[in-house]
Amino acid sequence: MILYFDNYITNTPLIKDFYPDLRRVRTSCENYSTKDKIDITLYTLNSYSIIPWKNVLIRWELENSSKRKEVEERIKRIFPKGKVKYGRSDRMRHYRRNLKILEKMDDEFIFYAGNNDHPFIAPNLNILNICLKKAKAYTKKYEYVSILYSHFTEGLNTVRKGSPVFNLQNQKGKPEILEENEDLIVALFPKGKFEAIQIVNKNLLSKWISIKGFEEEDIWRLEDLENKIEIENQIVIIPKKRMCEHFDGYSFTKYKGWNLPSSIVPPLFIPRGFFEKNIKNKWLKNLIIKSPVKIRIAMKEILGPKLTEKIRMFILKNTYNKKNCGFDLRKVTDKKLLEKINIEIKKTKKLLRKNPLLWEV
Repeated sequence: MILYFDNYITNTPLIKDFYPDLRRVRTSCENYSTKDKIDITLYTLNSYSIIPWKNVLIRWELENSSKRKEVEERIKRIFPKGKVKYGRSDRMRHYRRNLKILEKMDDEFIFYAGNNDHPFIAPNLNILNICLKKAKAYTKKYEYVSILYSHFTEGLNTVRKGSPVFNLQNQKGKPEILEENEDLIVALFPKGKFEAIQIVNKNLLSKWISIKGFEEEDIWRLEDLENKIEIENQIVIIPKKRMCEHFDGYSFTKYKGWNLPSSIVPPLFIPRGFFEKNIKNKWLKNLIIKSPVKIRIAMKEILGPKLTEKIRMFILKNTYNKKNCGFDLRKVTDKKLLEKINIEIKKTKKLLRKNPLLWEV
């Protein structure tokens, strides 16, 4: 597989206040604090480095060009054999230039990263390999094939009749499920699917880029072609396990007709010490690019429903450590209260494993 990363790196949001509840989460503790887009980009590229790419093409550009040399050196350390070229694509002629490079690379599938903030979070490569195998099988019958590697919840509901996502997302043609198993869904999109978070076969990428008539229009991502062209009968593989996740979560869906707030799918964070390779917390080493469950949800699920609201509020007020985003139960001096808490922790041990927080007991 080929990695094709093409992005403009800026801290200026495309749409201001597009994430209604993000500020509340980002100010909840130090770990969750807002990060520079350069760090998020490098974090994302680091997460991609575990995938055995045959070739890598990285097109990138900074809003603040003063850091160009430093960032370029860091990218090349991540992908020492990759083609790293300065200058992002925003015109069709730029994409055609890249296509010539990609066509010379020996692989049928291209991981198109038109966003710089969708890190790979899967615990291994199993689901990626399963989807690739299925996609290759479908290329024998269909010309255009892709794998949706991010927007997990949205992707699954895009093909579910009756869901608000199905009705609102598929204005140009309703998808049809051709195959489904425990790992994935195979769907036929009669007019194509254009998100810049897809692994695409070369035929599909070439079809997107070869379209003429938009030479001087801004095409910041190839998904900007969605309302300009149609792709007939595109096959989309939708995984049932997460591969990548959007760094800032999905609270923007409030403006799309459904709502996936941060309390349900929290944004990601960069563990302290990640770039220095000095992550001190053992659980963070195992969850290098995962996000812990939101505190207010965890208070109910981890500590158990039998704990009274009074006890929950006591724990939150007296033991929550904002710096570490966790609870320090050593601060609980009441032995009877501590005993009750520990009983509930033991009862919910499975939940604690599934929803790891920083517990200092």
